[in-house]
Amino acid sequence: EFIDAEQPDVLLLDLRMPGMTGIELLKLIRAVPFPPRTLVLTSYESDEEIYRAIEAGAQGYLLKSTPQAEIVVAIQAVHNGRHYIPPRIAARLAERMVRSALTQRELEILEMVVRGLTNKQIGNALRISENTARNHINSIIRKLDVSGRTEAATAAIQQGLVRMPD
Repeated sequence: EFIDAEQPDVLLLDLRMPGMTGIELLKLIRAVPFPPRTLVLTSYESDEEIYRAIEAGAQGYLLKSTPQAEIVVAIQAVHNGRHYIPPRIAARLAERMVRSALTQRELEILEMVVRGLTNKQIGNALRISENTARNHINSIIRKLDVSGRTEAATAAIQQGLVRMPD
């Protein structure tokens, strides 16, 4: 409603907002006839959140700790049709993009690994064999370039692939 009423040229948005996430909003903005350019301004800098924001259509990504002068430069760049991603964040994005993306099933299994489920428990929950669960976990370990399931769980949390269980 705001976008329809105000027709902003550039929209600054956070990734965590009440009601919906910034990623969800970015996806909705794509459906607007004349969508504003979008610049994420957030405290969150996990590789996965950066990747998901850019994939969802953000033209820029800044941290809230960014100096005001740089924020103004970023807004101008995005307004002029360019992308603005600081070198440190761009390097992390590039690393994330090079890494093979996890499938939806692998992300589901990774969440179960983070919760501490065994291969047998994962197999039972997903109605797959324990061996198939193990094969998925081996694929996850390979794609995340880690040495085992504990390191995969740690990396998944640090990179924002999954959230800590409540």
